[in-house]
Amino acid sequence: MSEKETYLRETAEFPVEGYRSIVREANGRWEQGVNAAHMNRVAAAAEFLTEALTGSMPAWVLKEAIAPSSPQAVQIIRSNYPELFTVREAYTTSDFPLLMGDVLDRMMLQNYNSQGHNWRAYCNVSRPLRDFRTVRRLALNGAEGQYQKITEQEPLQYSRSLDEDGYTYTPDLYALGVKLSFRAIMNDDLNAFDTIPNRLGKGGRRTIEKFVTDLFFDANGVDATFFSSGNGNRLTSNPDLAIDSLGTAIGQLLGLTDADGEPILVEGVTLVYPPALHVTVQNMLNQLSVDVTAVGGVSGQTMHVNNWIVRNLTAVMNPYIPIISTSAPNTPWALFANPSVGRPAGEIGFLAGYDQPRLFQKGGNTVAIGGGVDQMLGDFATMEQHYKGIVAFGGAVLDPKAAVGSNGTNS
Repeated sequence: MSEKETYLRETAEFPVEGYRSIVREANGRWEQGVNAAHMNRVAAAAEFLTEALTGSMPAWVLKEAIAPSSPQAVQIIRSNYPELFTVREAYTTSDFPLLMGDVLDRMMLQNYNSQGHNWRAYCNVSRPLRDFRTVRRLALNGAEGQYQKITEQEPLQYSRSLDEDGYTYTPDLYALGVKLSFRAIMNDDLNAFDTIPNRLGKGGRRTIEKFVTDLFFDANGVDATFFSSGNGNRLTSNPDLAIDSLGTAIGQLLGLTDADGEPILVEGVTLVYPPALHVTVQNMLNQLSVDVTAVGGVSGQTMHVNNWIVRNLTAVMNPYIPIISTSAPNTPWALFANPSVGRPAGEIGFLAGYDQPRLFQKGGNTVAIGGGVDQMLGDFATMEQHYKGIVAFGGAVLDPKAAVGSNGTNS
């Protein structure tokens, strides 16, 4: 006698203990707004599949559920899993393959990937701030000029009076919360809510990135107050980004002088640009050689030179430029001197301990009779669970001599 025949003769009822209680508990979560009958059938399919996969039943039983071949086998399976079969003549058709679609065809898609946060390449970070009081930064100017030659009996020459530039900013608190109902948590069989801390952390980092971008860009492109002809750091006619305009920007940045008219050392530069210029920038970075017109000479001949201009350049694509520069989302670009050398173009300061988003969960206040706090039940009145992420910082633009910018509009 085969294993199947022995099983059909000796088995009066298929064992279903183990997962049935779990599935019945899950059924209670579907009481409102869902077709309870259909969900019961899906639950039965899930229970049946679980027992098949864990080896609690012979393999041929699963095969019979998918494609019934014997009324006797169908009757035994249906006595334990009545929801799997639709009442039809002779009970010869199983709905299990259809129900399997509801059981198996559910999955969580991955989160959107976040753009890199590279603002530290062009914005300085101060030492940790102690509190939320206004921060003041002072820059002393003068007494750095060249010495004057003194002839016999000539009086000492004094430098012009020292003066200072003052910059202030006030740190602020930024936060975002999420609350989940008890039903939503219990229905989360895909563990989707486990990603909440990661989501809040990502949101905090995006908050910082957009804030820094907003320091140097406005609705029309590069910030009109910071990048201006008066500050000497706005490219004439706002050229678009290309090898020649990049060379002009580097030359203009290197040509800026301090309050005494002395040249400023620039060690390394960072190009900040919107996503629409990414291909342009990558082409420039990977271009092996360029043709340039020689300065001077009778004929103004063209020279073929190595692409030396990008050797000490760091390129940073900033995805928040088009979000802030709504009138010119695809063309603004700026060149920044290394913020760790000399005076930076801008600064951001974090409250001590909050330089990264900090994540919190509200403690539950539901206490079981004779037991402890049940965090799963969250708040006593609403049974909700609350999460939040917070970050505290502030910032301001500082020295315009550390950057050169263009709207890229050729106007």
